[in-house]
Amino acid sequence: MPIIVEQVTEPNEQDFIDLIKVYSDYPNFSSKDETGIKQWLAEQLSAPNQRLYAARFNDRLLGAACLQGLDTGTTEAPLIIHSFCVRNVTRRRGVGSKLLLDLKTFADTESFCLTIQVPDMHNSLIGPLEQLGFELGNNRHYNWPAS
Repeated sequence: MPIIVEQVTEPNEQDFIDLIKVYSDYPNFSSKDETGIKQWLAEQLSAPNQRLYAARFNDRLLGAACLQGLDTGTTEAPLIIHSFCVRNVTRRRGVGSKLLLDLKTFADTESFCLTIQVPDMHNSLIGPLEQLGFELGNNRHYNWPAS
């Protein structure tokens, strides 16, 4: 089965379980418990200027990212990818690359630029970003299209 990237708008119970597992592996959330992650997800889903995208394989969500900046009314400001994470047990299998590729395709179709900051703890993300044409800018921000 292929990896399918989809916008998550109304996650069912299994989707929430999967997303909690995804974000339990997110270094920025090491202090959050299941309830804290679920509350954070609810906040992301209700935010008016962003969308939550997830990578699904065999009916399970294995990775996710938020895309922020969609309600600006202009394509001049870049969309910001944040909270990008793939479950530890499924890393290095193309899930993250597929998620990035589909976000890039969406941005290209809608004439948006993309940016993502790569903290020190996420160095494994640099290779896929560079393979997809993202270019290093200031403060470890990777931008697409490259300037």
